[in-house]
Amino acid sequence: MNRVIVTVSCLVLISSVSFGQKKVSAVYPNELPNYRFHQTAKWNALVPLVSKMKDVRRVMGEPSETNDAAAFTKPYPGDVAAIKPVFTYNLDTDWQLLVYFVKYCFRGYVSLSINLNDTVCSLEFVPRKPKNFQAESFPTVFKSTPVSAPHGTWIEYDDGLGLIYEVYTRPGPYDTINKTGDLNRIVYTAPNETFNKYSGRP
Repeated sequence: MNRVIVTVSCLVLISSVSFGQKKVSAVYPNELPNYRFHQTAKWNALVPLVSKMKDVRRVMGEPSETNDAAAFTKPYPGDVAAIKPVFTYNLDTDWQLLVYFVKYCFRGYVSLSINLNDTVCSLEFVPRKPKNFQAESFPTVFKSTPVSAPHGTWIEYDDGLGLIYEVYTRPGPYDTINKTGDLNRIVYTAPNETFNKYSGRP
């Protein structure tokens, strides 16, 4: 009888632990355990280098902000006229989503001659309050690269499949919130292989 009770208890415990774990994404299988967002998120219907601006609005609704980074202080001129369009969504108190398009793509060169201008380049999640990443462990699949920019320096952890974590080594001079070891952003984009396909290079 005791053996039955112990067995049932173990099964209940295993089920509860499994239920509490976030599912591993088939598209981004290397998401860190504490940051498995893609599988159950509304935005997982958006595919970099496939989805269009109209798809972003259909899935996510109207952005909290629309900006043309080429003329940031001026009113947004519209999707067609914008040179470097960026959509901003304030998802909740923890995360802000920035949607970049091929017109303004940091993640890899894409030939504009193949009519991908209004196509999503990347979905980038910026923490709205500091998230210390010093305790996070990156699997060996991630390649680490130091990056230097006017708004700080960081290590870019890239798995080659479109998932990138940026962790500050030194926040920018006007950043009074973040510290060394804090997360800069999480980037969901297309795999390196896909960028190579659309590079327009021989």
